[in-house]
Amino acid sequence: MSEALSEPGYPTLSTSPWSAFATNWAFFQAELLSVLLGCAYSLSPVPMVELLRQNAWPSPARNHLLLLWAILLGVVSLLVAGATKRFGLAPVGRVARLLLPLIPLAFLPMLLATDQWFHAQLNYLVILGIFGFVTQACVAQALYASRDALAWSARIAHHLHTRAPWLPLASVVAGAVFYTGYTGYLTVLNHHRWGTGAFDLGIFDNVIYNTIKGYPYRTTIMFPDGAQNFLLSHTPYLMCAFLPIYALFPTPETLLWIQATLIGSGGIVLFFFARTQLAAGYAAALSLLYFLFAPTHGAQFYDFHWLTGASPFLFFLFYAIARNTTWMIGLSAVLVLLLREDLAPGLALLGVILLLGDIRPKVGLFLAVGSGAWFAINKFLIMPSFGTWWFANLYDHLTTPTEKGYGSVIKTFVTNPLFAFPTLLNEGRLIYMLHLLVPLALIPVRSIKLAMILLPGALFTVLTNAGANYSIRYQYSAHYAAYLFAAVVIYLRNVLAQQSSPEKSRIGALSTYAGLALCMVCHSTTYGVVLKPSSFVGGAFPIAFSLTKAEREQLRAFNELEALIPREATVTTTTKDSPHLSNRLNIYAFSHSHHKSEYLFINPTSFGMGSTNQDILQALEGDEYGLVKKVGDMTLWKRGHSSPETKAELARLKRRLGASSRRRR
Repeated sequence: MSEALSEPGYPTLSTSPWSAFATNWAFFQAELLSVLLGCAYSLSPVPMVELLRQNAWPSPARNHLLLLWAILLGVVSLLVAGATKRFGLAPVGRVARLLLPLIPLAFLPMLLATDQWFHAQLNYLVILGIFGFVTQACVAQALYASRDALAWSARIAHHLHTRAPWLPLASVVAGAVFYTGYTGYLTVLNHHRWGTGAFDLGIFDNVIYNTIKGYPYRTTIMFPDGAQNFLLSHTPYLMCAFLPIYALFPTPETLLWIQATLIGSGGIVLFFFARTQLAAGYAAALSLLYFLFAPTHGAQFYDFHWLTGASPFLFFLFYAIARNTTWMIGLSAVLVLLLREDLAPGLALLGVILLLGDIRPKVGLFLAVGSGAWFAINKFLIMPSFGTWWFANLYDHLTTPTEKGYGSVIKTFVTNPLFAFPTLLNEGRLIYMLHLLVPLALIPVRSIKLAMILLPGALFTVLTNAGANYSIRYQYSAHYAAYLFAAVVIYLRNVLAQQSSPEKSRIGALSTYAGLALCMVCHSTTYGVVLKPSSFVGGAFPIAFSLTKAEREQLRAFNELEALIPREATVTTTTKDSPHLSNRLNIYAFSHSHHKSEYLFINPTSFGMGSTNQDILQALEGDEYGLVKKVGDMTLWKRGHSSPETKAELARLKRRLGASSRRRR
């Protein structure tokens, strides 16, 4: 028995025969219990949601399960003892370890019960994070116990690499094309069913339309009065590179397709970066998982933002740094900085890491100084020159009663950190960080050096007092996505490099990928859009991915009324209609403006949003507007127009708006 324990390369958790036997027995019992629970949950007549949420096991069913387990426990114990006596400890131990992946697999039905876990996010994220580690450990033991299969898989991988070296890249490109087409179509469909709004698709569409018409960065939706220049809030200078595309197709749908394409192309650029650190197969596997990252899905389905498309530019920078190509580093850094000003702190910290880590010290110095200066110039010189904005208010909880603004926040962290950090500890922020980290099996925080990449995103998310900033349903997760996947690449490279043999390197990498894949697939099924769109929630409005008959009729009615509005006319619309009419110079939105436009476009789907009802009632006072046409529930009004139907429709609309306002109160 003791000789079997010394088989070369075979890992054991024990040194004595009796401890080794106990270990094998415990493995078999854990596998047995896991399979029993998995079958019980899957076959139970009680819905899994009730089992997980209310512990609604009928007493007879639970007692029968325990009795069955007790019987099988005895049977398995006898089988393990008999097999050990006949074959020895090592063969029995090998079988026990080969079956260990059954433990996480048996719990998959529970981990994929989206109806339950969507409403118990903290519980789910903690459990899923634990199962990621369990999966990694189980798969590692199984791979150690199947060295022949491991060698066979290595030969297969070598054969594929020799005969089809193009396959990894081709699979990633196919994934990118599928992701772009699928999510692009779904975002456009969501837009057509009034799932977008004035903030923010209407704003960005209006900005780029005004720019191609000779009014750079002007937007009347966001700023109905005053400077009307978007640059006082953000500086997406790189938007100008996309003007030719928008000029060919000047519609909000074009922006949604641009956003989907940028995110999809990020997977391809990630592959090229990962390929500088990993073998092609490993790089492709990680890049395909990138398309399942739920925080990116949430950002994409909250209208449109240039920030959401940051990943390909950041991956390009990482690739350039890995290749140590000067002109490529400069170009990629400039592209990132031109995309949005709040990406600069991330590059500055990256530069500090490169400098202090003696990785690319000159590049690090260039990024740290250049990005820091660029951020300061934009944030404190260029943007304030166009007016004031409220973003500094997001940090009021970190200021003093007598001193406000960004400077006060910095002083608080330096002079009173014991006050600053406790204010950031709450369940919402914890859930948000787990949403970012658990899909990646907590890899980015497995070392302090890798965890540093979380700091730049924290400046614009968990350090603020706005719940939307630390929610995966909005665009701010784009501050993290590229850095998180870069951290996984570095971690996997270290796993492969630090092992004492190619076999151990392969086992370490494959087991890590197994835990990563389980976490990503389960999390994406519950919170993402690609694997199970029916349970997905993104942005401010509910998401649905089919047009009902009523919505098709509504879309036809909208198109009929839109054709009656001259392109040069000013128009004020209800919130959800704004992005459908925003490709014009002057567009305003109820609840955001009291502008007296030439036309009013009113759709009841936006009633009750903010001050919409009151704003419409105020605009219609004084009989300045007459009804141009009504199609379905939608109405178009023109200033100074008169029609026989105006009086009756105006009275009906006022009654409806007043009733809606009273219900909300």
